[in-house]
Amino acid sequence: MKNGNRQTGRVSVTLPDRKEMCMDNEKRVPLWHKYSLTIREASEYFNLGEKKLRQIIQEQPQEDFILNNGAKVLIKRVKFEQFMDAASCV
Repeated sequence: MKNGNRQTGRVSVTLPDRKEMCMDNEKRVPLWHKYSLTIREASEYFNLGEKKLRQIIQEQPQEDFILNNGAKVLIKRVKFEQFMDAASCV
């Protein structure tokens, strides 16, 4: 939040305190603890491109690692790990 002072031209910035910042970080679950991952998270976790992940999902629609939440596609992390272990190439 910025508060301006017209006479001096100085701007003071109010930053969240350390406790608030730590609480925000505590709310985030590490990727290796999550049950399902978004395409972006799975891309980061499995070191695959988002385009490649979408291609795999499109080519393997019957696989049990796919979880549809409306229009959003999630990947079941452990199931996809098993799929990747069994694959000889991606």
